[in-house]
Amino acid sequence: MMMKFSSLLTTFVLLAPSVTFGTGTGSRVALYNDPNDLPTEEYDFIVVGAGTAGNVIATRLSEDPTRSVLVIEAGVDDTDVLPIHVPFLAFDNIGAKVDWNYTTVPQKELNNRQITVPRGFTLGGSSSINLMIWTRGSRDLWDHYANVTGDSGWSWDPMEKYWNKASVPPPNDPTLSNGNGPLLVTLPNFPSELDGKVINASKLLQQENGADSRFKYTVDINTGDSLGFAYMQELTGHGERYSSARGYLHPALNSKRPNLYVLIQTRATRLLQGMNVTSDIPYFNQVEVAQSADGRRFKFRARNEIILSSGAIGTPQLLLLSGVGPKEELEGLGIDVVADRPAVGKNLREHPMLITIYEVNSTKTSDDVTRSPALKQQLLEQWENNRTGLFANTAGSALGFVRLPDDQLEGIQDSASGPNAPHVELLYADSFLPVLGKQPATGNYITVANIVVAPKSVGSLTLESTHGDTFTQPLIDYNIYGDSFDVQAMLQVANDSETFFSTAPWTEDNFIVSLVGRNSTSIGATEEERIAFLKDNTITIFHPVGTASMGSKDEDVTDARLRVRGLKGVRVVDASVFRISRLSRPPTGP
Repeated sequence: MMMKFSSLLTTFVLLAPSVTFGTGTGSRVALYNDPNDLPTEEYDFIVVGAGTAGNVIATRLSEDPTRSVLVIEAGVDDTDVLPIHVPFLAFDNIGAKVDWNYTTVPQKELNNRQITVPRGFTLGGSSSINLMIWTRGSRDLWDHYANVTGDSGWSWDPMEKYWNKASVPPPNDPTLSNGNGPLLVTLPNFPSELDGKVINASKLLQQENGADSRFKYTVDINTGDSLGFAYMQELTGHGERYSSARGYLHPALNSKRPNLYVLIQTRATRLLQGMNVTSDIPYFNQVEVAQSADGRRFKFRARNEIILSSGAIGTPQLLLLSGVGPKEELEGLGIDVVADRPAVGKNLREHPMLITIYEVNSTKTSDDVTRSPALKQQLLEQWENNRTGLFANTAGSALGFVRLPDDQLEGIQDSASGPNAPHVELLYADSFLPVLGKQPATGNYITVANIVVAPKSVGSLTLESTHGDTFTQPLIDYNIYGDSFDVQAMLQVANDSETFFSTAPWTEDNFIVSLVGRNSTSIGATEEERIAFLKDNTITIFHPVGTASMGSKDEDVTDARLRVRGLKGVRVVDASVFRISRLSRPPTGP
């Protein structure tokens, strides 16, 4: 299940272009499919990855007409991929040609199951295949980043202006946060029966428990206090997805900006040091690329800087292949060590997500649509005509961020960033989401995603073997439930889900019939049964972070300005830099 991806889209200092947004794709004279066709081998900046953050960086840098920018993207053009643009069809992108189709190594605490690791293999990267939910994170989270980097510029107040440059207010409620940017954020385009039940249950529990209710209702989750239940803010303005490609890259290409070049279907294979460069520390100024594992290698030079925006999986893999990483690990693989950086690929964190699906006493879910090709075609035609109807919506429209009860935090280090940062999250979808099993032929269902957004379990990313290239998947180990705190946190969010369903909005008309796979609405009567359910039904929400973490200490991979420590010429701008010591929910972009 793809909900939201961690991103650095609106956090880097080069954010928010001044280009005019256009609705048409137009001609893209600077989009190349073959390295041979590029006019030169040297550019001022080379951006590796046309994903969530990379497109913002490339667009902003190329606003200076004196600077040339080359973007290297492994995946395909997103322009004609219909499921990317139709919000309701987002799940069709998982496992398709626009997905890297990674999987983890067997996860010990998930009964050795391997779980999918969707990553966008297209212009827009993961912002082109996620579920488009727009969250800024909490004030505590950003202040935490300022603390670990020693740079106050990362704190909430100075960062807010960059959020405002990225997105515009929801047209159906302009009072909500957001500013004046190219990304069109909206409240749900097509609210469902489920949304009102979520919001009303939250309000009822708040009335019963007072202003400090863990289930409080909040109008706007993007004000810095992200706790509470609310309608989602989504990147589905005008009824279609606003990825970083849609909001940033394509408008720049459509304007025929002469200094911006985008090379697709081409993988960066490693970074190379410059010849005859005098420097006391390693200096990378070349990117080697190829279009197949045994194909010709091309080299492109960066006069100023190489910017890695390949995400929490791709960026550490490329650094390791380039000889930047743990010395002993690289030597064991026969890779020449350029810089001993022990934390590259380490500190990998991911949000475990427990999927619970309930049969409901309703005929208003979207299950009949997903079963019927004729209904799908009818709704698709409506969307194509005027961008309205069910297909203008994501799978869900309401969510809640919640802290654990105080007694569960006694005597332990709080994994969240502060008192206004959540530990867990609940997301609600108006149908049976076939992420762990096939949709039944009959019946109506809702899906609840129970998520631990402040996990303590730590994983890693390593290279698969001495076969060194990016055509081989790295070993991705999330170590889900490796720390018992995460198990207890997930048990709590499952309890919260059941508490929610005990309120009037759900009990009236016997709305909740039973949990799929159970003869009750509970995941189990005993803790043993409940933990067994967790291990059978947990996947992740696809928000990997931390593999090139930023901080003020020498052992951190990147510094406060996102430069790779121990190197010259390389900067990282993606979710791999999020420094995790007390993890709260990373911000999520398109």
